[in-house]
Amino acid sequence: MATGRAQPLRLRVPADIYLRQGKTDAALQDAERALAIARKLQGDNPHSRLTGLASLLISQVHAKQGQSEQARAAAQQAFTQLSNALGPQSSDTRLAGEIMSH
Repeated sequence: MATGRAQPLRLRVPADIYLRQGKTDAALQDAERALAIARKLQGDNPHSRLTGLASLLISQVHAKQGQSEQARAAAQQAFTQLSNALGPQSSDTRLAGEIMSH
């Protein structure tokens, strides 16, 4: 059984695989579960790497589905979390910024 902080990361792996296979519904389901767990773990902390990474994956799924408005909204959430947790130069932060600008 996945413990604490590892669980959202473990859910991201199949979601990423599903996304690469074009199985966007399955990818979104796993990514949303990862986000829910990450938010619980985040608690009162203002910023979380796990929350940011799950939001980034959700934005990527929406982008692949052609849902640009939802992709930008999720990317904005990811950018806020990741820029504060990992810094603006992180590749994940920059990817969220790119999705926001499309």
